[in-house]
Amino acid sequence: TWQRNYNTKPRELSAAAESLNKLIAWRWKNGEPVEKELLRMILGTVTRGGSGGDGQAIRDEILHIMHRHGLPETRGNFMEEWHQKLHNNSTPDDIIICQAYLAFLHSNGNKGEFYRVLEENGITRERLASFERPIHCEPEFFGHLKDGLIHDFSNYLRILKNVHAGADLEKCVEVSRWMLDPHLQALLDRVLCERGAVGQYAVVAIDCVTEARQLLATRMTNEHEVWKVRDLLYLDLALEAQVRLLAERSLNAFDALSPHCMAQALGVWASLALENLVISASPSTGAMIFETEKDSVRGNEMKACLRDWACLIKEAHKELPHGWPIRAMAVVERMRRGFADL
Repeated sequence: TWQRNYNTKPRELSAAAESLNKLIAWRWKNGEPVEKELLRMILGTVTRGGSGGDGQAIRDEILHIMHRHGLPETRGNFMEEWHQKLHNNSTPDDIIICQAYLAFLHSNGNKGEFYRVLEENGITRERLASFERPIHCEPEFFGHLKDGLIHDFSNYLRILKNVHAGADLEKCVEVSRWMLDPHLQALLDRVLCERGAVGQYAVVAIDCVTEARQLLATRMTNEHEVWKVRDLLYLDLALEAQVRLLAERSLNAFDALSPHCMAQALGVWASLALENLVISASPSTGAMIFETEKDSVRGNEMKACLRDWACLIKEAHKELPHGWPIRAMAVVERMRRGFADL
């Protein structure tokens, strides 16, 4: 919660968030490896913020939309309650509320769609009612205003994301694209196109994300300007979240595989998951390169597991040699111990 019992302007909140995330990025750039893991996770909880222009636009544009379309500014309706929240305590929840309202408009006033989007993103009716400026009313549908409201609130969603969306994938790619080489840009475009992949196609998408994260790790290591490091860190956090989403969405696909194919598929998935974990824990070097004594012990441990696992997977695609299961179990056990230390 940003504040309690008094009005805090969105432009002040966005400026404070920007100062904080730049400080975290500076600490990450200059910190020890064990600190970097923690600082990276902290950054994921801080919104992107801004210099104040977009923060003020959160206040101004909602009023402009209401005036353009003649929406009532009286108590007892959804838009006025949300407007009061936006003026007094704008938070990342407003991105989800805006997305839910757009889904409501696209579905011609289906309130089930409105609450579906909210609940899928962890916002219940009780949470809406618990805001300091609570939202009790349900949205109203104005059929003759539908197209105009969709256009205006799509633009408003971009304003909200500019301020509040730290690790939103589309926003992060948009912000960071100009800093990246053409190959990495092409990888990110492919990631965006394949976000809905499932099953065997999800493996290809995750492999693409993993390659992008490897290149991005090198780019972050070589970057010295704090605000660029911050934007690249947000992009890496968004890519990491995309890996998790693709993996969770595709778990049921294993049920249709034969035991032999399932074992091979799980081996590949484990390799990709471990490689992404290594990138998160030790972004300063390649996944298969060990660091200096000064660097992360946990990162080295995961890299050792990854290197051994890669050899086992290579053998599994040919013919399983004698003792392969025992060696595989030894690596899995070492992984388990490594995960426990994270």
